[in-house]
Formats: sequence, structure tokens, C-alpha cells
Amino acid sequence: MDAWADETIHAGLSKIAPTIQIKLDNTDTWQGAQRLAGAALGREQEAERAIAGTTAILAEQRERLQPLAGRSIAVAFVEGGELVMLPGTEIGARTLVELGLTVHPTPGETSNRYSLEKLGDLLGDADMIVSFDYGTLKDQEANRVFRSLPAVRNGSYVALPTDVATACYQESTLSIRWAASKVAGTLLS
Repeated sequence: MDAWADETIHAGLSKIAPTIQIKLDNTDTWQGAQRLAGAALGREQEAERAIAGTTAILAEQRERLQPLAGRSIAVAFVEGGELVMLPGTEIGARTLVELGLTVHPTPGETSNRYSLEKLGDLLGDADMIVSFDYGTLKDQEANRVFRSLPAVRNGSYVALPTDVATACYQESTLSIRWAASKVAGTLLS
């Protein structure tokens, strides 16, 4: 099995053993990948049990996160000198939606990169900002406009550690199961 592999990589892996792609793009879900893997291995029931176990953990953490219900949470971070915003429909931010949170809208409801000059326009009305710590937070936090955002000034800015952010991005039953409590704990701290 591979995920997000281009045709050349997939062809190379297929020469070694039968290979299926469980994720082709950012819209493929962890549930769909688990079901596809289960079907490929003839273990559909095990796949459904894994999904149910992860869904139960998400429900527990959703309950824990009730104090944040209804707040607009922007998933945004600076990378390569640009602002990256993720909508709730894409990996990374989708975990927050599964935890019952409202992800702040992005223009066109797609992930995109924006000039840092747009920070205030795009994030100024967010109740909370969640960023991924991929090693660029120092620059982000040093940015005068970022520091002036109401959510940042009010202490409603959190950075998910690299391992937690990666688990949300590399969605699977196990990674989401592991990350759910860590995300909840970080947002509530």
C-alpha cells in the first residue's frame, strides 16, 4: 500500500509486490483508506473495528472540547514566507472538525498560500489560531501583524507540536487515535 505516490513510485512499488494506493489526494479520508486496506487484505471487519475505535476516541475528545464549541478556529501557519491556511475539509484541519470544532473559513474553502500582508484580513476575526510547528513559528511569532491579531493578543493562539501536527496530516486510524487527546489537551491548555 502507498499513499500520495506519483505514478513512477507506484509503478516501482508494484514491481516488488501487489500495491494499492490508499490515498490519492487530500480529500481521501482515513476511514476510506482503512476500508480500502481492509478490503485489499480481506479484513473488512477488522477495518470497521479500527474505525469504530478511533471514532469512539474522537467522540470522547469532542465532549472534552465542549468549552470551545462554536468558536471559529483558524488553522494557519507561516511557511516559506507565506501564510498557509487550511479549510476544515482538508487533512490537518479535518481532525479539528472531527473533534467537533468549527474551522475558520478560507477564501474559496480551499487551502492556499497568501502574502503575509493578508494576515490581518484573513485571520483578524478568528476566535483562535492553531498553527503547526514545522520549524517556522519563530518567524511567524516575530511578525508584527501576527502579534497584533486579536486571537494572538487574547492568548487564543496555540501551536501543535510537530509530532501531533504530523499525525493529523498523516491521517490513519492509529495516528488520529493518538493525536486526538493531544490536540484537545493543547487547545484547552
